[in-house]
Amino acid sequence: MDRISALPNEVLQMIISCRALRGKDVKNFRLAGRTLARLAALRLFEMVTVVPYADHLEAFASFMRQEVTIAGLVHYLEYDVAWRYSRNLGVDEDDSEPDFALSFKEKLGRQALEAEEHSSTELALLVNCMRALPSLRGVRVSEWTSPSISIYSDDHDLVRSYFRKLARPGRDIHLERLGKRYMPEFATKLLLMACCLAGVQLTNLDAGEVSIEQLIEPLPPSVSVKELSMYRAIFGGLNVLRLDFARELCPTNTSIRENLGKMLTSAVSIQELDLGLVQDPHIEYCAAKPQESWLSSIVRESDGRLRNNAIFPRLTKLSLSKMVCQEQELVSLIRSHRHSLKQVCLGHIVLVHSPGDRAAACWVRVLHQLRSIRAIKYVFYGHFNNQSCQWWDVRYVPTLSKSSLKSRLLAWLANDDPTECPLEHAAVRLNEDGDEVLVSEREMDGGDPTWRLEARIAGSPPGEGFVYAYDFGSDTFTEDDDDYE
Repeated sequence: MDRISALPNEVLQMIISCRALRGKDVKNFRLAGRTLARLAALRLFEMVTVVPYADHLEAFASFMRQEVTIAGLVHYLEYDVAWRYSRNLGVDEDDSEPDFALSFKEKLGRQALEAEEHSSTELALLVNCMRALPSLRGVRVSEWTSPSISIYSDDHDLVRSYFRKLARPGRDIHLERLGKRYMPEFATKLLLMACCLAGVQLTNLDAGEVSIEQLIEPLPPSVSVKELSMYRAIFGGLNVLRLDFARELCPTNTSIRENLGKMLTSAVSIQELDLGLVQDPHIEYCAAKPQESWLSSIVRESDGRLRNNAIFPRLTKLSLSKMVCQEQELVSLIRSHRHSLKQVCLGHIVLVHSPGDRAAACWVRVLHQLRSIRAIKYVFYGHFNNQSCQWWDVRYVPTLSKSSLKSRLLAWLANDDPTECPLEHAAVRLNEDGDEVLVSEREMDGGDPTWRLEARIAGSPPGEGFVYAYDFGSDTFTEDDDDYE
C-alpha cells in the first residue's frame, strides 16, 4: 500500500476515477491513507441522489448545511423520480410479513410528494437542497416510469438509502412498483425552476424520458414568455445538454416546436448536445410533412431562410435521434458547425423532403454532403427512412469486420476509401419526368447484418410492399441491439 500511496496524485486520481470501480471499491480506498481518502471523496460525493419524499429532502439539505466540506464536493444532483410514491409502490408481501409491508407503505405515503398539488412544496424543498450545495453545476433526472420495475436493498447501484432506512436494520426488503404511474411527471420543469430560484449556474443538464407537453406547454402568450425567459436564462450557461423526450405521438401544436427551438438556440455556450425527440422509431411515419421537422425552429430564421452562421459556436459533439427532419436542414446544421464539430451521432431519424421538392428525400444524397465535411467522426445506429424507398436498420455488432457494409461506409465517409458510396445503389432514382423510380424485387439488395436495407417494391402503395432481400436469421439480432458504440 505504501508503494501505491507513493504514486503521483494524478495517477491515483485516474485510478479512482475509473468508472469500472463500484462505489464499494472506492469506499475501501478511503481506508488506505489520507491522500487516497481525499481523492476517493472527490469521486464518492461528485454526484448525490435524492428522491421525492419530504423528510428525505429536508434531511439532505440539513446535512449538507452542517457538513460544508462534503457539500463543497457535490457537483451533480440526481433527482430519482422513478420511485415517486403511488398506490402500486411497496414491499413485496411474498417476501415480508403483511404488517411490515403495510407499515412500510404508510411511512412512504405520509412523506410522499406524489401529485401536482404538492408541486409548490416540492419546489421549495428542492431549492433548499440546491442552496446547500455551493459547487453544484449539473442536474440529472429521468421521468421514466416503467410498468414493472423492482429494486433490492442489497443492490448499492440501484437502491436509495432512504428506502433502506425505512426498513429494519439488516433487513433485506424487496421494493417494487407493479403497473405504470399514470400521473403526469413534471420533475424536469421543477428542477429547472428550482435552479433558477436557487441561483444555480448550471453547466450540465441531463434530462431523460421527459414529457414534452409537460415541459413546454402550449400556454397563453403572457405565461409562455415568462417560462421561456426562465429556460433561456438556464440554457444560456450550459456546456453539456442531454434532452431526451418520451416516445409518443408528435404533438400537433406547432408552438411546442417553436418554443423548443427558442430554448435550444439560447444555449450559445453548448459544447455537447444530445437531443432525442418524440417520434417512436418503430412507427412508419408515411404521413410526416416538411413542416413537422424538429430542426426548422433551430436552423431557420423567422422568415424561413436557413441560418448561415453557427448557432452553437463551441459545439464539438452532436447527437440527434427520434425525430422527423428535413434533408437540407440536417445537412445545414452539421455544415454550419463544421469548424468545431468532432463527432456526430445519428439514430432513429425520418427524413422528409423540403417544401416545394417533388422527389422524396434521399439518405444517400445526405451521406454525399456529409462526406464533403472533413474531420468529423460519424456514428449511425437504429432506424433510418425517407418515407419512400429507403428503410434502413443500422445495428451494433461487437466485432465489426472491415468488409462489412457499415465499415466500408464509415471508411468512405472518412475519405479513406476512394471508391463510390457503398450505398449508391440504394439512392433515390428519378425518371426523365422527375418521378421516383422504385426498384424491382429482383434488383433489391438487402445489405448485411451491420446495415440492413429494406425497399419498397415497384407497384406498391406508400407504406406497403416492403421486403428484405436477405434473411439474416432470428438469432442475429436482439431487441437491445439498437445501442451504438
